[in-house]
Amino acid sequence: MEFIGDIVRKKGSRSLLAVEATKARLAGEIGKKIGLYYVPRVLNFDEDTCVLEFERLHDLVILHDLAVRKDQRLPELLRKAGQALAVVHEKLFLPGDMYYPLPSEWVDSSDEDVSIHGDFTLQNVGLNEVSGQLVILDWSTAPLLGRTPTSGSRYFDILWFVANVFSSAPNEGILSWNAEGMSDAFIKGYVHAINPKNMDKFAIYWPKIMRLYRKSVWYIARHRRFCRASVYLAARILMYFRLWCYKRRFSQKGSHHKRKMRILFYFLYHFFAKHLPASCSFHGFWAKYIRYWVCKHLFAKCGKNVNVEHGAEIGSGKYIEIGDNSGIGINCFVWKAIIGKNVMMGPDVVFIPQNHDFSDPDKPLQEQGFIEYEPIVVGDNTWIGTRAIILPGRKIGKCAILGAGSVITKDVPDYAVVGGNPARIIRYRKTIDKQT
Repeated sequence: MEFIGDIVRKKGSRSLLAVEATKARLAGEIGKKIGLYYVPRVLNFDEDTCVLEFERLHDLVILHDLAVRKDQRLPELLRKAGQALAVVHEKLFLPGDMYYPLPSEWVDSSDEDVSIHGDFTLQNVGLNEVSGQLVILDWSTAPLLGRTPTSGSRYFDILWFVANVFSSAPNEGILSWNAEGMSDAFIKGYVHAINPKNMDKFAIYWPKIMRLYRKSVWYIARHRRFCRASVYLAARILMYFRLWCYKRRFSQKGSHHKRKMRILFYFLYHFFAKHLPASCSFHGFWAKYIRYWVCKHLFAKCGKNVNVEHGAEIGSGKYIEIGDNSGIGINCFVWKAIIGKNVMMGPDVVFIPQNHDFSDPDKPLQEQGFIEYEPIVVGDNTWIGTRAIILPGRKIGKCAILGAGSVITKDVPDYAVVGGNPARIIRYRKTIDKQT
């Protein structure tokens, strides 16, 4: 493909270019009629020289670039992309001599097959920033399928897009790449545009797209140098596991499935992620991300950019809520807590979730059970020093500092600096009204 002024020029097989030109023209007419999307116009197709020319859109930005930039317009554009693909599947009909089916595993019964786009991805869907229109590019089929198929199951285009959302995560932004959210928006747009009763075969096609994912990743890795290929494979394996979990969540809904997934992530954390290196170590970047991703599935609420450190004991995690940019320190013990945003925590901090009932002196302590308390609450922007101990039910105000080794037996006011055993207020970080 080459760019010459206002023209995009492609060269290749006469038959393949003829199919692409026809698909682009027919899809463009549909898009123009309904006003949902735009396809660059076919300017010329020379069968003798095997050259196909499209108009070039200078103000085009692809969805992948918008995703990298975390553009706020992306969720709505993804929904529109799903709707646009549904319209193409319902209204695009190619001439009989251009009917080339996908491999048999991707073919439904004849009355359910549709004309496919073939390479519907974040890189081939964009936004014209001048007109505000969604733009669909490259109507040739994906290279892994030989570039000839034009017809098959609608689930191929849908799941190919979802797999691409996961596989195209940039290495440097993999921590914040919201593949699940983007996939949800796209699929919701597609389902909204057609009769939902026709969307009941995802479970059949998920294993097939997972195989294609592995095949495509290996295909790309083989064409890179060893070092780049190693980094690429490590990132794609991680995203593959996320895709597998997304598939499980998507395919099986209900409390029983959620319990099974919670058990899976519980063992994954306590027998693997918990023992990975600390975030400050050489391999800490990946360890930090893996623990964060696992804990997102365990915590009652989990904000963005949360750092659960090496050795942190979190129990089942279902009684923990934690806000954006907060952390649980190395070897900390946190079972029942509501932690705000931007909270720093040193090593070996202990949150005591309950206490023994010792009200009856004549009865063995082991038989008196426990006293349950409300969760420990930690306000925003608080710093908890090394080996601090917080007793059950305490509330720590915002912007407070708890000195190393403090034993927190009472609530701590906002902006207070406390220390000692039991902890006492040393001073306030800013002038405030009298507090009790």
